[in-house]
Amino acid sequence: YAVREPLLSIGVGIVTGTVAVLILQETSDRTSSSAMMIQVSTLAVLSFGPFLIAEYFLESCGLMTTVVVGYMVASFGWPLFASRTLIKHMRILIAFVVSNIMFIQTGLVIGSSIHAAIDGASPYG
Repeated sequence: YAVREPLLSIGVGIVTGTVAVLILQETSDRTSSSAMMIQVSTLAVLSFGPFLIAEYFLESCGLMTTVVVGYMVASFGWPLFASRTLIKHMRILIAFVVSNIMFIQTGLVIGSSIHAAIDGASPYG
């Protein structure tokens, strides 16, 4: 288990990162707006897709997979982006959405616990 999980996570990260870099390479035309949209869509899928594949389908470490994918795209894919400014703004937008979702979930858990403490019931069932 101690060897299988990191190797599987790194392997999934390398495979999905390679696929992402190949997609970026095919859409590296700097004049086409459809190429930019494909790149933005690829980045949006990469923000959660590899984590989901590793964590839920392969029961491995999704965080390690996401880090490997991020490293591969930063190393090999950055020169291939059609609009670096658009990608920077997309990265900021993804970070904003994810942080808001985390704060909303935290508020829901705390609110559920407070509500359950007032009612005298278990907050989880």
